[in-house]
Amino acid sequence: MQGWVGNRLNRIWGKSEGAYLTEADAFEDAEVQLLYGRAISKYFDFQAGVRESLEPDSKTYGAIGIMGLAPDWFELDAAIFIGEHGDTIGEFEAEYDIHVTERLILQPRIELNLAGQADPEHLQGSGLRNGELGLRLRYKIVKEVAPYIGVSYARQFGETADFAEAFGEDVETTSFVAGLRIWY
Repeated sequence: MQGWVGNRLNRIWGKSEGAYLTEADAFEDAEVQLLYGRAISKYFDFQAGVRESLEPDSKTYGAIGIMGLAPDWFELDAAIFIGEHGDTIGEFEAEYDIHVTERLILQPRIELNLAGQADPEHLQGSGLRNGELGLRLRYKIVKEVAPYIGVSYARQFGETADFAEAFGEDVETTSFVAGLRIWY
């Protein structure tokens, strides 16, 4: 979930993301961000602020990044987070809208998560930790409301995959997703 208030030049952004495991009846991970965004070009904003990771443990990070539309209308969101003890995390997301019809949109997505150092306590390695490929199909009921369904393939890499295998967890998962995209 994300939203902003402000104007084209200056914005306050709120972002939130999480994964809920129904079989465990608990959040696997959850985070919220509060960011100041400043337009640096016609299509890109520089963002800076704070990120609070709520699950698996509460950690606060400083955040800097860019967000916007790259050539050919790829939506990009890239950020670096710096923790209280110098730990660093990098996130990169890209998505693209393919208009099947005026109301039916197919959206391929990719997300990559990296870390500057390992966190064995939370079974996380350094380097490329995990990635996710997804495909969503949404239908615009009206331009501001569009339900979607999709599929997501996630994989862990490197030390993170080694930790998962050592504890009998899956390194790869495929999930079906459904949601509602709303904007005003």
